[in-house]
Amino acid sequence: MSDDTKEYEVGYGKPPKATQFKKGRSGNPKGRPKGAKGVNASLKRELETKITVREGSHEIRISKAEAIAKRFTAGALKGDTKLLMALLKLDTDLFNASELDAQESVRTV
Repeated sequence: MSDDTKEYEVGYGKPPKATQFKKGRSGNPKGRPKGAKGVNASLKRELETKITVREGSHEIRISKAEAIAKRFTAGALKGDTKLLMALLKLDTDLFNASELDAQESVRTV
């Protein structure tokens, strides 16, 4: 005897068969549109766009993220203590992450 022909008890946590989700059909059919992106994706896309920057006597095209990094390090080198402390914190975060990756790869070998 199949499940469909058995008597089905409707109650708490057991909705009627007619209102249950159908197989192969999403529970949220209108959901997020396929083209919709989150804030992180939009920010990443914006930071990847290129801008023209003058360095000395010539102009170069770099990403906005690179331009921010250049300004960040230049400010720290000029003596801005807030930027220097933030740069040192980022530096340790970056180097600790790469050291951990290197240590893990050595352990697996």
